[in-house]
Amino acid sequence: MSLRKNQTNSGSFKKGVEPWNKGKKCDYVKQSNLQDNPAKKPEARQKMRLAKLGKGSGWIDAGGYRCKSVDGKKVFIHQDTWLKHNKRNRLPNGYIIHHKDLNRKNNNIKNLKLMLDLDHRKLHAKLQNNMIGVNRV
Repeated sequence: MSLRKNQTNSGSFKKGVEPWNKGKKCDYVKQSNLQDNPAKKPEARQKMRLAKLGKGSGWIDAGGYRCKSVDGKKVFIHQDTWLKHNKRNRLPNGYIIHHKDLNRKNNNIKNLKLMLDLDHRKLHAKLQNNMIGVNRV
């Protein structure tokens, strides 16, 4: 379809032409479908999402880390796992927990390592530079 010199493509309807769905109500999710298939109910979707996380309840945050709520506060599961295994109440200042296999969802204690934040940043910078070099080849 080509446009003539004086013709514009505004994306709207011409005067006098009604859209096919004018006056119709949205029927994307019918109530009867919700009754027939309980998996489509919001509560069921929430339960299925939590079941994918594994044991207990929780969520995956924007950074890709598994989290849970303890006394109304967000707790990273990898930190909680390391703290419980090492019988500590909190991480030492300036230290973080590193995932050895770089999989943020693998919170097995054998995959977790206590590192200085600075060393951790250097490690990931080095890994990222190596990845960039691999992609360019």
